[in-house]
Amino acid sequence: RDAAWSHSDADLLYCHSNTQLYAVTASSGAQAFVADFNGQLGTEQLDGMRVDGADEVFTFITRDSTGVALRAFAYERSTDTLHVRDYAGDTLDGAQLDHGGVYVVGNFDTRWDVWDFGADAVTPVNADGVERGGLCPQVTGTNLLVGGDCWDGGFLARTLDAPLAWTHILSLLGTDGNPQWDFVTDLSLNQSDERWFLVSFWTDGTGPVLADWQPWEQEIVAVATDGTWALRLAHHHSDVVDGGWEASPRATISFDGRHALFTSNFDGGGRDVFLLDVPEICP
Repeated sequence: RDAAWSHSDADLLYCHSNTQLYAVTASSGAQAFVADFNGQLGTEQLDGMRVDGADEVFTFITRDSTGVALRAFAYERSTDTLHVRDYAGDTLDGAQLDHGGVYVVGNFDTRWDVWDFGADAVTPVNADGVERGGLCPQVTGTNLLVGGDCWDGGFLARTLDAPLAWTHILSLLGTDGNPQWDFVTDLSLNQSDERWFLVSFWTDGTGPVLADWQPWEQEIVAVATDGTWALRLAHHHSDVVDGGWEASPRATISFDGRHALFTSNFDGGGRDVFLLDVPEICP
């Protein structure tokens, strides 16, 4: 099932079964038990595991046998404490964990829920032009949420301790100077240096969206979390028309920020995984 690398030990991988969390030493295959949630689950199954930057907090959502999400879990390892939030009957689709291990961001059809599980306090952020939650992809840092702005185009940022306030950090414009709405984006912010995040831009084919090739089209780009700069890193050359969603790049940055993995069929030539060596971005 889904797994997550340790942020502190490159040889350690966290995995889970339907009910148990354990750590695996990749080089030897040795397993170490971490936690058992069997008494909390009934017929539900764990899914969507995330781990914070200290390998201290683990989060999951639970699903029933039909795949419907029911609850969000936040597990504090050092105190063996499990926090549970019930979303049965709602539209929970997944959850992210901030790197500081304080907030869980639940994704829903028309909102996000920012859950401070230690205080058991939730702030809904609605998908409208005022609060600008939901809809566009977002990624978490430490007390930070950055991602697409579905109302003005480009990107926005907010802190998770005050998620209703947001800042538009960068506009994404076409060659005509108007907001560019034709891109699909995938984001990554795994690295410890949270001054930037990684964006994969893709469209439904290899050709230009409009009459002229657009800036950042079919590219992997680093974007400053404060919006002060953007650095174009590479073209991914993936044709999503021929390859479908599986050919979309979804570049993911390594914890040290020096490498990124992405998927590409290289203009229809067969789907593979590619490694991008990332230059030093923020000295």
